Amino acid sequence: MIRNFLNDIKIAKDNKAYLSALALALTIPDICGKIEYKYKDDRRKYIKWFNTWVYKYLEIPKSDIKEFNKYDELAKFDGKVCYALRCVFLHAGNDRIKNYDVNKIKIDRFELCISDSECVSGDAHGCSMSNNIITEVHRRINIENLLESFILGIEDYLKKCGDNSNLYGTVKIINL
Repeated sequence: MIRNFLNDIKIAKDNKAYLSALALALTIPDICGKIEYKYKDDRRKYIKWFNTWVYKYLEIPKSDIKEFNKYDELAKFDGKVCYALRCVFLHAGNDRIKNYDVNKIKIDRFELCISDSECVSGDAHGCSMSNNIITEVHRRINIENLLESFILGIEDYLKKCGDNSNLYGTVKIINL
């Protein structure tokens, strides 16, 4: 079933149905996390699966300026942030991840973007400051790059672990 989901993500992405592709991609760590990890905490499974398989493919630009390392860390897009995005995107239809988990998510504003330019990836982050105090952290991520990271992570997972999702009572489509 994971292979079918992967194919549908690719088809949706290729046809610029980005929200559909993202909705399906955001469910993969739930499914694979349930297969791979036996503990009960679904959030923890999701975060671990994302950080193991998808996170390494995200190319988020970082500053060369040492003083900005703190901001890079605040705005990172890891499994915790992706889980928060999954929750607000799938359950509330928005991208206000700060409202989801105020104590764990340091990003205040999150934007998905599309960039047709080869020289502009769209991935960026920044912060607003007042009197040398960070007042807001924002993250912009190119949805095509995020989807590609999911695709690469899922393909890597399938190569190394196989598709065992059918053993877990997954959804099937029957041709009549």
